Formats: sequence, C-alpha cells, structure tokens
Amino acid sequence: MLLTHFYIKLSSCKFNIVIFSLIFSVVANGATVIKVTGKETLKNKYLTFKARQNEPVEQVTQMTGKHISQDIVNLVIIEQALHHGGMDIDYEFVSAPNVKRAMWLVKKGIALIASNSPFSVTIDESVYKSSSILARHDFVKGIYGLASNKALMKVSSLKELQDFSAVTNANWQVDIETLQALKLKSLSITPLFNSVLQQIKHRDIDFTLLKTGAEVDKLERKHGVKLARVPGIGIKLIGTRHFIVSKKHPDGEKIYKALEKGLAVLRAKGLILQYYRDTGIITSIKESNIKILNAIKPKHKSY
Repeated sequence: MLLTHFYIKLSSCKFNIVIFSLIFSVVANGATVIKVTGKETLKNKYLTFKARQNEPVEQVTQMTGKHISQDIVNLVIIEQALHHGGMDIDYEFVSAPNVKRAMWLVKKGIALIASNSPFSVTIDESVYKSSSILARHDFVKGIYGLASNKALMKVSSLKELQDFSAVTNANWQVDIETLQALKLKSLSITPLFNSVLQQIKHRDIDFTLLKTGAEVDKLERKHGVKLARVPGIGIKLIGTRHFIVSKKHPDGEKIYKALEKGLAVLRAKGLILQYYRDTGIITSIKESNIKILNAIKPKHKSY
C-alpha cells in the first residue's frame, strides 16, 4: 500500500518516477515485476498466448498454437527458468524495435533482461551472458534463391555451393561469419533486408540464408520477391545464442543467478530445445532429412 501511495504522490514528477522504477523491482501479488525489452506488439501477443493456455506459464511443457514467435518462446523460457530459480515474475515491457535497441536498454539498466537471445559474438562484458540457449549445432538455416535459378536448386554439396554468390544483412553478424567461412564465389553485405531480396530478384546475387521454415509467401507479399529453398540441404550457423541480463540494474545479479539455476533445470528436462522445435524455430535435422553442408563439430554438449 505504501508503494502505491508513493507512486501517486510522485505522479506529477515524471523524472522521479522513471528513476524510481529503474532502481527498484516492483512486487505485486507475490510476483516480482521485471522490465523486459520487446517490440510494441509483444506485450499483447504474450498476454494472448498466456490466456490460451490451460495452465500457468510455469507449468507449460509444450508450445502449441499458431504464430508463436521466438520472442514468445524466450519469454516462456525466462519465466519458467526464474520460477525454478526461486522467483515468480511478471513482465513490464520496455519498447525496443530492434536487437541493437534492446541491447542498449539492457546495458544502461533501463531494462533488466531482453526478450531476444543474441548470438555470443554480439555480446560483450557489459552485460551478464547466460549459458547457451541454442548451441552451434542446433541452429540451421536454409539456402534461399530464385526457383528459376536451376543450377542453384540442384546444389547438393559445399563444393558446388562455392561456385555461387551470397548476400546477407549487415546486422546479421553470425550469418556474415558463417558465409565467409564457406569460401563462396562472392559475399555481398547490405544494410537493408529489402536490398538482400532485390539483389537476388535481379540475379545480381544467387542466394541468402533464412530459417528453414521461412514464410516465403509473406516475403513475396511484403517485398515482391518470391524465394525458394534449395531442397535437402542447410547451413549450420557458427555461434551460440544466449539471454542477456543487465549488470547496471540493482537486481541484475540476483536475476542472473536465478535464471542460470532455472535454465539448468529446463535443460535437464529437455524443454528448451523442445520448445524451439515445437514452434519450428529450429528444425530437427533427423526429422527433416536436411544434409548439412558445413560440418561443425560441437565443442560442448547440446541441450
């Protein structure tokens, strides 16, 4: 009650409210409220997802339903991990239209944790980095070009792929490093995703990497470019994915330790990988019969 009274008293001073909300985690109905980054639409999508479940999120063991994004899966994993780590939480969403903004908000302590899970190479020591969420041998992308590019569509080996050119987004650092390691005919890097598609459309470039279940019809409607996946083959990304927690936020260390404790529980149950597979974010190589062109030997156990 004192907390509510304090907030009302300071309602005329926005600056003080902002400072107050950054310094303390709010506790309501026994749950700790933590600030998480996300796009403007993420809050409503997550609340809709929770409303459709037959049990509380911490008891969910399968990801069912349509249009469950990676951020939704990440929010479930974070909430479940913190529960197993001894903390029940509610989310307060902080708007972050892209990964760079999310990283900045967490670094500054404006947000406590990010809903996205960036690759290891993009994370520095200014934030807490969780243990691996997706290992390097878990995340596979498809090779996408024009269906009319008959030679590309027949590729079945890395040696054959090396005769072709690729393009990727300048913000996709892991894709860049992975493509560079393939020793292709050429690699173009562009700041805009639409430019990636347009270069392929006009046959300036042969292909790009997209997730194996990419919604090509949606891309065609939005960008006017229809891509096709080269059948039967895929590329493993060089890198691991992690959650990031703020070091500047006063609750950062506590949340980080609880998160790590809970992630260990979820891994032991095999739930993390299962959730990503349930939603098609990653594809089981055995189930999809995808031949991986760039064999990468894992350095540690996959979960």
